[in-house]
Amino acid sequence: MCPSTPRTGADGDPPRGWAGAAVHQLIDASGAGSDGVVSSAFRGRVTVTFGASPLCDVTALGRSHAGEACWVESSFKEGYARVAHDFLAEAAAERSTQP
Repeated sequence: MCPSTPRTGADGDPPRGWAGAAVHQLIDASGAGSDGVVSSAFRGRVTVTFGASPLCDVTALGRSHAGEACWVESSFKEGYARVAHDFLAEAAAERSTQP
């Protein structure tokens, strides 16, 4: 979740132009997963009931709910995403060129 207050710099002031939460980096994860294999997949009607467990009571979340659901069992090789655009580095470069 994005912070509702800005992080302050070394001088204690928020970044110039701060208007709330902002995108700092654009991440491309399209190549992060490869060699995917789906071993089984199911679809059908389900009933979800919220109740108490030894760790947590979620009864307040509501009554039972029936609906459609799917379940997929798969395996894949996970790699790394890449930073497609770094807005913070761009802003820092702009600040360093200003007198």
